[in-house]
Amino acid sequence: MGITFRSGGYIRHVLMGGRTIKDGEAAAIWDRQGTQTQIIGPRRIWLFSSTIRFLTRHKAESNQFLKVSHRDGRVEHIVGPAVLYENPAYHDKVSVEDGFRLCSNNECIVTFSSPTVGVERDHSNKSDDDTHETELNSPSSLKEAKAVSKRIIYGPTLFIPKPSEYVHSFSWSRQGTNNDFQILQTSGNASFRVSIPTIDGFTFDASLILSYTTSSIDKLIANKDPISQLFNGIRFDSQTLGDAIPSNLLKSKKEDIVKSLSQTETYPSLLQAATKCGLQIKSIQVTTIDLCSSLKTQIDDEQKLQAVIQSEIAKKAHSHQLRQMENEAKQKCVEEEAELKKKEVRMNDELDVESHKLKLAAMERKLELERLESDGMRGMMKAKEDSILEFLMKVKQMDVDMTKFMTTYGGIELADKVVSKSDMLQKKVDGWGFPHGT
Repeated sequence: MGITFRSGGYIRHVLMGGRTIKDGEAAAIWDRQGTQTQIIGPRRIWLFSSTIRFLTRHKAESNQFLKVSHRDGRVEHIVGPAVLYENPAYHDKVSVEDGFRLCSNNECIVTFSSPTVGVERDHSNKSDDDTHETELNSPSSLKEAKAVSKRIIYGPTLFIPKPSEYVHSFSWSRQGTNNDFQILQTSGNASFRVSIPTIDGFTFDASLILSYTTSSIDKLIANKDPISQLFNGIRFDSQTLGDAIPSNLLKSKKEDIVKSLSQTETYPSLLQAATKCGLQIKSIQVTTIDLCSSLKTQIDDEQKLQAVIQSEIAKKAHSHQLRQMENEAKQKCVEEEAELKKKEVRMNDELDVESHKLKLAAMERKLELERLESDGMRGMMKAKEDSILEFLMKVKQMDVDMTKFMTTYGGIELADKVVSKSDMLQKKVDGWGFPHGT
């Protein structure tokens, strides 16, 4: 019996013997007459000249379905969760398919239903009311039961197609490759890179991001590759855009070019192609602008020249600043020297005034000293006179003839001696510190 689960690769012809079909296994048994019997375990059976083939188990989860192709031509969809054993007596093929998960109302899928032939069974647990449907049939198709019909299913939902339906696949070129997809984004972005020539022979590349919404799904289906048509429209517009763009505008006012390229009315051919494809351009965003090599070289040369000019201007400005600083330093030195001279003159004037005052004071002291000396001399003369007078008075009191006395040599000499003694006595008195007349 074994512990592994056996599947469709296990085929045996048993002449006589028994087989155990475990729980979780199934097998198809053909007897000698070719009659097939399907047995689902657990079960123990006895075989005699029979062929046994274990069956492959197929499981569909809640977001999946089993696509069963019966041998009689019928196609059946069994919505998960479900389990089915593929029996070659009944089935040509059994496959597990994923449902279409539409996460938002911005997503949708388009289905077409083929003409109904025979009887089909749909084991879907969802009714048609669970999806948003749009039946777009021509008046003639309403009269025919086998006409192809189209449905558009919008999210959010999990869509399981009917056996008679097939989901339309879109094939849009994106960045040089073709991308096939079945879930359509009714609004999204598309990136383009176009080369735009300038009016004076240069070129630049612009990277654009187009935001769009879907206005007509029928036109989207009719146009095989809308992205390619949008790109062709932008390329046509880019050839006329450069007629109004000089290269110097790219150098000085690049933001003006970005603003112009970001306006939808700048691209009439693009808008026409979008309308034809069933799209509506909402906005255009410029991400990058790359200049051609020749224009970059010219800009680099101009920038180098501008740098040299700026350097020369800076040097001249620096030299001028140095000269100005030197002049200011010289002027400051002159002002300081003038101020020093002024201070020196003021100091000299003050010294002269002070010297004059000192001289005046010295002269006053000298005059005072001379006055004192003069007073002293007068005092001494008076003292002499008083001494002589006193001497003569005494001589007179002694009844001496004053005329004879004064006219004789002895009298005069005697008077001089008296005066001399008086002077000596006065000097002694002055030396002892006594004032005159003491």
